[in-house]
Amino acid sequence: MSDSRIPRWRERIVIHAALLAGCVVFSLPFFWLVTTSFKADKEMFVQPPEWIPELPRKVTTSPYLYTWRGDTTTQFFGLGVVTMQDLALSDHPVPNSTTAWRVVGSSSLPTTADSLEARPVLRVPYDFRATDRLVIEGVFPAPVPIDQLRRIEVTYKSDLSFHHIKAEIITRAGTWRSHDAAVLNTATWKSAPWQFTRPRQEERDALRLTKVSSPDKRRAGFLVSSAGAAPAGILPADDVLVRLTLERSSWPRAIWRKYVDNYVEALSYIPFGRFVVNTAILTALNIVFQLLSCSLVAYGFARIRWPGRNIVFALLLATMMIPGQVVMIPQFLIWRGLHLYNTWGPLFLGALFGSGFFIFLLRQFMLAIPTDLEDAAKIDGAGYLTVWRQIMLPLVKPALAAIAIFQFMGTWNDFFGPLIYINSKGLMPISLGLYMFRDAHGAEYGMLMAASLMMVTPVILLFFFAQRYFIQGVTLTGLKG
Repeated sequence: MSDSRIPRWRERIVIHAALLAGCVVFSLPFFWLVTTSFKADKEMFVQPPEWIPELPRKVTTSPYLYTWRGDTTTQFFGLGVVTMQDLALSDHPVPNSTTAWRVVGSSSLPTTADSLEARPVLRVPYDFRATDRLVIEGVFPAPVPIDQLRRIEVTYKSDLSFHHIKAEIITRAGTWRSHDAAVLNTATWKSAPWQFTRPRQEERDALRLTKVSSPDKRRAGFLVSSAGAAPAGILPADDVLVRLTLERSSWPRAIWRKYVDNYVEALSYIPFGRFVVNTAILTALNIVFQLLSCSLVAYGFARIRWPGRNIVFALLLATMMIPGQVVMIPQFLIWRGLHLYNTWGPLFLGALFGSGFFIFLLRQFMLAIPTDLEDAAKIDGAGYLTVWRQIMLPLVKPALAAIAIFQFMGTWNDFFGPLIYINSKGLMPISLGLYMFRDAHGAEYGMLMAASLMMVTPVILLFFFAQRYFIQGVTLTGLKG
């Protein structure tokens, strides 16, 4: 290698090192977003920060010692007070409910009843080295007739084992079993409230878990449905048998449950699917209308000669200099006067009138296309619309792709438009839904980051897979060869 080439290699090394350093620096916020969405509450505000979420431990017995960042605590699973609520919304704590539990197949439960945080608790030991489940049940007298019960709530002290609990409730009216399971995923008190619902058809009575806030500000929840009639003679008339099954969770399953916990909690708080569908519909409408209107207007400016064309184009460019805040109130008054407030109309009908920047982008692209193909089409008898559809649109695909990407990102992330015009929750897009979630649960950063990541992921994937078209459209390559 000659001496003249050495500085060039050094220059390349410096440039690549700077680019790599920039990639690392600018990816740190996204890396923090992803890792925070996997963290538990105790991992949020620690010094030094926890960049990598902690893996759950392999827990087979309880109680057990748990060590984290030098502090050792005793973790255990325990059962607290059972509360029943009647149709008048009056709560009736069951007296001595912590001592009414027993292990199925055993005459007594080898536990200690004491108190924790001024709450009575029955510490329940388990050993999953020989078995995969522990069945605990208790019979509790109902304070009102069974048909007057509205809800049964069981409080329990969770540990960090990520084992799961399934429930079965038996009364003289029938038996109900859970579909899903509650997970022991945080070392705090949690509650499992099951609510009786009575539809119009009394024979379709069911029992389900109502998603209400538990003491740790999270929704502990699983759905239970009718499983048939109760065995004859098993219970007195107004007694309720609650049977809990604590099932062992394998270590890979515990890791999975720990990492998806914030996502499950976030999805339980907001109708994420409805918001995504709304956003997808609005995005598709805006993209189609923008491509249609902007390509037609740009074709008129680029390929058709008419009096005052340059003046009108200059006025179009001048609209790009007007801040959006200036026209926000007049636009609102117009849409409200058209009786389109609290509808999707203001969020996509404006795309029918085009965008100054997109029209400018397409016009410059069309000006770079030779006129030979257009002249040949006119000789064959093609009109303006035919030339636009069959000649221009296929040749400006890179610019159309870039506009589609720009419009997708703008509509997907649009916040002020929905905030101004949408008042109904069923019409909200994901940006406004995420704002509602942040307003109600802003302090729960794990769930907030999980919801934010689900929102930005489609934009990142679109840009990653469509970056070739994006670069081609922005650089205005035009025809090749």
